[in-house]
Amino acid sequence: MPWTNALPPDTRVIGSPNPPADVDGLVDAVTAMGAALNVQNPVFGTCDPTGSADSTAAFQACMTAAVATGAEMVIPAGTYNLNTGGLQITGPLKIRGLGAVLSNTNGSFLTAAVTLNCNGNGGSTSLFTFPYQGYLWGGLEIAGLLINYTGSGNVFHLLNLTDAVFRDMQITLTASGSRAFYTTGSVSLLNVLFERMNIITTNATRTVPMTDISSSTSGSVSNNTHLKCKFTNNGLDTTQYMVSYTCAGTGGIAFHFADNMIDCWFEHPYGGAYKSLAGKGIKVDGCSVWDVNVSTVGHSFFYFGADGTWSSRPPCPGTPRRGSTSTAATTCCCWVTPRRRAPG
Repeated sequence: MPWTNALPPDTRVIGSPNPPADVDGLVDAVTAMGAALNVQNPVFGTCDPTGSADSTAAFQACMTAAVATGAEMVIPAGTYNLNTGGLQITGPLKIRGLGAVLSNTNGSFLTAAVTLNCNGNGGSTSLFTFPYQGYLWGGLEIAGLLINYTGSGNVFHLLNLTDAVFRDMQITLTASGSRAFYTTGSVSLLNVLFERMNIITTNATRTVPMTDISSSTSGSVSNNTHLKCKFTNNGLDTTQYMVSYTCAGTGGIAFHFADNMIDCWFEHPYGGAYKSLAGKGIKVDGCSVWDVNVSTVGHSFFYFGADGTWSSRPPCPGTPRRGSTSTAATTCCCWVTPRRRAPG
């Protein structure tokens, strides 16, 4: 059994033989001190690990309490129905699914003990949202979850974060316009680590990238790293890049800075693997593209381009390109050391 450093579900009746009253009281006391908050505690409401009943309200109540107390939120093994969606993350928070075991370092689970299912409330409601708090905050850590999202919104919507970690997760997207991570406008994404993330799309006619990070403010998207992540285009879409980073700001320093793709795996990147527009100091190192022996590839596997403001910037030497349909010049100061693998 993997080490979890978490309290057991606090669902026992005080005075019952297992545990006795004094032990149950101890669990309550330690939980109250902020060691961990278990989403299955009845104080948070209905939380059904079989997936029959909607558990969204219990998840929101536990998340709110965890933000307020500084406690870690733990999710025991099970399948949870979060179809209502719209879970709001409003401050520093640690969420951990218990029992996840990795099969390898590329982000694929051997066992995903916690599954979250969301249909976007039957439409475009995102699973997690980040309401603007008037300031930029850090300290978010989410790990050990398998998420199936069938809505047309996003799993993590309008991120506005610094110093955050998303680790050991699998996200499957079904709709053509859904994204795993999405941010746009005058928001910031700074020093965020995406580690061993496995993101899958099953739609053959996607309209947006799986991860779509953009800001209208120069430098507000910077120093983010995707490490040992896996992106899989099971729908074989040929129109969309898997990952896109863009700065749409204007002026003399309209860039996103020092964003990195390290040891990542792109499977069936028929619409392109990674696109950076108006980037500076971008690094793509040790990444692999798999199953690219096809006659039609919609874009370059790795593309570094400019927005309208920077269309006159000089090209970056050595950038690998294939089948590009864009005429925009590439930005400077990019490092690309890809590793390609043939099918089989």
